[in-house]
Amino acid sequence: MDRFMQACARTTKRVVLVAAFSAAVWAAVGAMVPAMGTRAAAAFDPWQLMLMPIGQRLPPFALPPLEHGGAGLFSDDLAGQVAVINVFASWCAPCLEEHPHLMALALDGIAVYGINYRDTQMAALAWLDRHGDPYRQVGFDADGWVTDEIGLFGLPQTLVVDRSGVIRHVHPGALDATDIEVIILPLIERLTGEAG
Repeated sequence: MDRFMQACARTTKRVVLVAAFSAAVWAAVGAMVPAMGTRAAAAFDPWQLMLMPIGQRLPPFALPPLEHGGAGLFSDDLAGQVAVINVFASWCAPCLEEHPHLMALALDGIAVYGINYRDTQMAALAWLDRHGDPYRQVGFDADGWVTDEIGLFGLPQTLVVDRSGVIRHVHPGALDATDIEVIILPLIERLTGEAG
């Protein structure tokens, strides 16, 4: 009988911990919703928050360039700087919706890097020629392996990475002006001010 009671006590403790964690997630989501706007808040799944790689290091990767002779994108290229990584594709309509905001970030001197996801090199190059290229470097992730390793929660997807290569923010879906002003720029400013 003692073993049964101990097992019940352990199970109850686990249920209480899971419930407390769930309440904390919902509270965090509730605090974020006013800043996100109704469009983003309606699409936000709080359970995805638990799966996002926030606080984890980027996995080591080496992606080929979109065009012959280009630089490609390597995880080492991001070392020592606060960077924005944007996952995009020419066939992705929301990618075009957010594109002017990425162009503005790049014009402001923010380090924006691109990962082209499950696309063709020709289509991606034509898309960037047509709409502008905000990226310092672009890696071609033809089969999606690198992006899947990082964790893809929506396309487009934007990550903010600190100087140590730790993912500090993940934004699935298209960025809008509010996302940039309320979340992305303040985070970049704070991370840039932290000792490296």
